[in-house]
Amino acid sequence: QECRNMLFGTTCNPYHSGRTTGGSSGGEGALCAAFATPISLCSDIGGSTRMPAFFCGLFALNPTAGHTSLK
Repeated sequence: QECRNMLFGTTCNPYHSGRTTGGSSGGEGALCAAFATPISLCSDIGGSTRMPAFFCGLFALNPTAGHTSLK
């Protein structure tokens, strides 16, 4: 999996420029890993947030809908 678009090119892994960040949220994973943003809120269908986090050495949480308290 790669994180690439026509305008900005391929997003590089912040720890190894020869590796990808993976998935559709790879740019956000790279920003968090590089301490450019303290927290990220992303949608996750099929691991599109969890895999980039894993590739960048981070933890991502995908709580089950309706099981997380809003209080």
